[in-house]
Amino acid sequence: MSDEMIQKYIALFNAKQTKEILSSIELSKYVEFLHFTPDKIGRGNILNKYNKSYKMYFIRNQTGQCIGAVLDMCEDLHWYILSKYRKKGHLTRAMKEDILPHLFTKNRNNQSITISRGLGPKQYKASESVAVNLGFKIDKLEDCIIGNLSKDEFYKSIIKGELKNQYKTTECPKHQL
Repeated sequence: MSDEMIQKYIALFNAKQTKEILSSIELSKYVEFLHFTPDKIGRGNILNKYNKSYKMYFIRNQTGQCIGAVLDMCEDLHWYILSKYRKKGHLTRAMKEDILPHLFTKNRNNQSITISRGLGPKQYKASESVAVNLGFKIDKLEDCIIGNLSKDEFYKSIIKGELKNQYKTTECPKHQL
């Protein structure tokens, strides 16, 4: 699915024109998971022949407006954030707090991502930064980055982060990390 198509779904979500065709689960104030059949939308997308449905996470800002989405393609994720909301932590927070935990509760032990240089240097670097911040192990190839994250490593990094934050806020300086 292209960035342009994800933008169209974001616009439909914000216009509340999705209720008839999508079923959804609100994972948090900032993330809603939607599962829908492309045939119902009638886009004639080539994926209609191969996929029975799409699974997409819509990311909202503090005011409830949808500002991005992550398409779950099982072996890969495709994320897109509207340009004026980039570099503000929305994607990283949504991935860390809601999306990856939701994916890992669905009998998934590993998650992969592919970041193509075709995004352009700025978006390529930003996506790489998000992937690294989320704990993906990165392999740089000539035309793309392949990232892998295991369920165990993801949860270990969360626990380590929580412990570091807990000790940083303690009043006793000799116990700080």
